[in-house]
Amino acid sequence: MDLGKVQIAPGFAQTNSCPALLAPQASCKFWLSAKPDHIGRYNGLLTFTDFAAGTRQLVLYATGSDFQVSITRPSRSQRNATDLIPSGQSGAYKVTLDPSGLFAATVLLGCSGAPAGVNCQVQPSIVNLNGAPMDINVVVAVAADASPRGRALRLRKAALSKSTQSKSFNLKVTATIGDATRSVDLRSR
Repeated sequence: MDLGKVQIAPGFAQTNSCPALLAPQASCKFWLSAKPDHIGRYNGLLTFTDFAAGTRQLVLYATGSDFQVSITRPSRSQRNATDLIPSGQSGAYKVTLDPSGLFAATVLLGCSGAPAGVNCQVQPSIVNLNGAPMDINVVVAVAADASPRGRALRLRKAALSKSTQSKSFNLKVTATIGDATRSVDLRSR
């Protein structure tokens, strides 16, 4: 069989251990993977073209899935309370992982952007999504000596505020499944 003419539909990938010409009664292996470009079910064909035997096709099926990461914002009257973290204290935030459909996968979670003296912990840092939304706790702790003159630290979309009362920074919570990464800024405004 002439295996030099193998075609695969978009959204799928293949590798194989086959020579260009496969002798009668010989075998080789194909490894197939789905590379979804949209959410939902889709199918495609793996096509072998051989001059002697003609065209042979194998139907492939897959389901594309995705997930989102969001932060639950406090009500307007409570925003200042959670936005400002006094020196020596901590603030807690809720981040939600929301899979599309019956998506099941292991998710790695992390937090970045914390300045010196600020600890950001995602609890837990590894979770298994099983098709339903999942809430994750994020705790931001500010060391007592992390802020000059005991100033509070504020979560904002700014590198440094000009206020003498608070120093601003931006934290990002990131969720990763394989090659897919989603993130959300951890701030109240």
